[in-house]
This record gives sequence, C-alpha cells and structure tokens, in this order.
Amino acid sequence: MIGERNVSRRSFVKKSVVATGLTGGVLGSTQSVAADSPQTLFIEGQGDYIAVVNDPNATGRNLESGDSIRSDDDKTIVEGSVNGDVDKIDFDGWVTTLNLDGNLDAIVDGTDDAPNGDLVVEGSNSSYAFIVGYSAEKTSDCESTESVSNDANVAGKLDFSDTDTFSVIGALEDASTFSSDANVTFRYKD
Repeated sequence: MIGERNVSRRSFVKKSVVATGLTGGVLGSTQSVAADSPQTLFIEGQGDYIAVVNDPNATGRNLESGDSIRSDDDKTIVEGSVNGDVDKIDFDGWVTTLNLDGNLDAIVDGTDDAPNGDLVVEGSNSSYAFIVGYSAEKTSDCESTESVSNDANVAGKLDFSDTDTFSVIGALEDASTFSSDANVTFRYKD
C-alpha cells in the first residue's frame, strides 16, 4: 500500500488522487447517508484479521472453512486469515473496526458514506498506513513519527502499547501493516 511495500496498486493511486485510513464502535458524531451501492472490502497478504462493518446483511466471498462470518442486529463481524489469497466482504455502510494481525492490506472499493469523528489506531511495535475518504488530522496523542499527506493519507509507527488518534472525515478506504509480527487495530471511537 503506502510507503514500505513499493507495490503499485490501482486503488491506492485512485484514492490518492481523489483524496489530494475496524472494531465494534460507531462514531459518536456520524453524519452519514446510506450508501448508493454496495462496497467490497478486499483483504490480502499473509495473516489474520477481524473486520466489523455496520451492515447486518454483509456477505463474504472466497472465505475458507476456518473463516467465520456472523451478523448482529446492526453489524457483521468477519474473522479470517489469508495466505496469499484475497478474502472479500460485500456490505453497505462502512468498516467500523479492523484488526490486522500480520503483513496485510485491507482495501475498500466503492465507499460512499462519509462518517466523521476520531479514528483510533492501536498496537505495539508496528508500522501502519491508512487512507480515509476526505481528510485526517493528527490529535495530541500522535508523535512525530505519524504523518498526514495529501490531506487523507496517514502513515505512522506504534511503540509499545501505543495509541494514535486522528480526527477524520470520511470512511476508512485502505489500511496496511508492514510486518508479519504486526498487530494493529483501526477503529472509529465510540
């Protein structure tokens, strides 16, 4: 995705040009309109993940027998792993929580909603990057190792049991970790 992988991705370039960043909470100040069309979350790389979307009717494609998908009244939780393959989750709404455990990319195609509030990134000894739909700003708990470019592209590093919070407008469109030892959670703050 961003920075450390040197991977060219059509979606990253598209989002970077358009923008010139999952975990069971919903934004406290969400001002959103229902999605015009379904989105798809693509998860690829090597590792385990948990994705939560605010659509109880979300469906999964290319999920293996060890992966699980379960719905609540207001959300769907998908737990799985990828090892060079791509898991796909189709949903309306947005990703509210995403835990990436390993060297993974999570890319949303078709994001229409525009939530706003705080996006919290939690973990230890891991580098990360994400893109949100419109804008991201560092808050006071971010260190100098976190940066925002093109208004909506964020890169950072988590130290031991670290939390970085960003004030964002727009749905999480892309998130990456860069090590097989990485365990990073991206979530909208309750």
